[in-house]
Amino acid sequence: MAYALVAAVQFVFNVDFRVWFIAFKPMSRWQAAAFPVYFLAFTVFFMVALRSLHTVLTSHVATAGGQYLVSFVALAGGFVLFLAVQYGLLLSTHRMLEFHMFDALRTIISINFVPLMAIVAVVSTFAYRRTAAYLPGALLCGALVAWYVVVGQATQSA
Repeated sequence: MAYALVAAVQFVFNVDFRVWFIAFKPMSRWQAAAFPVYFLAFTVFFMVALRSLHTVLTSHVATAGGQYLVSFVALAGGFVLFLAVQYGLLLSTHRMLEFHMFDALRTIISINFVPLMAIVAVVSTFAYRRTAAYLPGALLCGALVAWYVVVGQATQSA
């Protein structure tokens, strides 16, 4: 349904769903061909991650808000902590932790993962609460993240 809405808005208004740097747009023919490969990889990842998350962590929290919070912290918390350290050091010392020559770029790119993982936390927790199973959330999140990655990356083909 989300893809149909994005495609309809693109067709009618010639704009995509974009909030700063997070963009969802219809796939080109090449991107649609690449989507199943990404979908498979991300779905396998989310099957493992969400099984652990929802059968061990969120099942022990009684309230809905607590379950959503645990999911957010587990999925996006590492990125939030990393960004806080990097930008905290940048503000206080004018330097960031650098282990590799592209670490500044990695810091900027990791900003994308905070809202993306927040969406994954909401979608997966909502699906788990409705079905008492992690698999529907893994399928939805695999499709969503694969879609986001496929349409958001600069790609070249021969």
